[in-house]
Amino acid sequence: MKNKTIFLTILLIAALIIAGCEGGSSDQPGGKTTVGAQGKAFIGGEVGLEGVFLTGAPPVEVFDNNYPFDINLKIENKGEFDIKANEAIVEIVGIQPEDFKTTRQALNKTLTEDLVGSRLDSQGNSIAGTITNLEFANLEYNKNITGSYLFPLRANICYGYGTKAVAQLCILSDLTGKTRKTGEEPLCEPTSTNIDVQNSGAPVHVTNFAQSVTGTNKISFSFNIVHKGGKDNRVSEKGSRCDPQPAKKDKIYVTVDVSGLDISCSGLRDSVVAGSKTEGFVKLFGESSGSEERAVYCTLTLPLERTDFKKQVNIGLTYDYKQFVNTEVLVKHIE
Repeated sequence: MKNKTIFLTILLIAALIIAGCEGGSSDQPGGKTTVGAQGKAFIGGEVGLEGVFLTGAPPVEVFDNNYPFDINLKIENKGEFDIKANEAIVEIVGIQPEDFKTTRQALNKTLTEDLVGSRLDSQGNSIAGTITNLEFANLEYNKNITGSYLFPLRANICYGYGTKAVAQLCILSDLTGKTRKTGEEPLCEPTSTNIDVQNSGAPVHVTNFAQSVTGTNKISFSFNIVHKGGKDNRVSEKGSRCDPQPAKKDKIYVTVDVSGLDISCSGLRDSVVAGSKTEGFVKLFGESSGSEERAVYCTLTLPLERTDFKKQVNIGLTYDYKQFVNTEVLVKHIE
């Protein structure tokens, strides 16, 4: 009986130790983390910010003449790009400000704090991004109405965002296979139309990464830039405050980096670095959002003396992004 008691005690202590080890991290609310797959570069996803009207703010219905209410919008950075303070703007539209005892300026707010994106830690755990709340306080409908009237409320959210993408190139000492034995498998395939590319969580992605051999010491690769966000959302030049004018809309700044190798890309315009062949603007095209897509082509000149290896390509995209969230409020007449 004594031995049985000792055995059960040891089991209990072991269980407590295991539970302590699995208790999670304080990096997320409640000290919890989500275990991710090892070896992934990003969490992924097609969302940047997410905006939600809090329940009761605005209320479902209010009354005319001195019935104050608030609008409260929760904003969470669901993607993997950090937004600096003053790089996100929220505007409430759908109502005439003067009819609700407010002003257009009061219905426009700029975020005053950083919104850190979600991310993977070194163990592959997913760490949630920053959440903030914006309050538009003390609105009230100041006119008499007959019966009731439904007003739409829309929060337009404009913010600067970005995407990081990575893929691996296949570099061989003999790209054309002249010295390869019959049936010998190379380290990797230097010509492929289906190379895996990983994207950080964001509404614009890099897709269709492909590589081909263009000479004994040259390879080329290409990729597409695609808008993956909602069909009503819009991309524009970074820093333009989501300007919809033709000169600014649909513009994305692209950087391509393959460290230590000679690279040149075509189709990139107006680089902020004078003479750069690896960065610049592209303009998406397509009649409707969701079909917006643009291809980029790059050539890599390799050193004459080299071995077989894989080389990472780092692609960066930066842009302004505009989206919205809708609700409504019913104004009733009160006697």
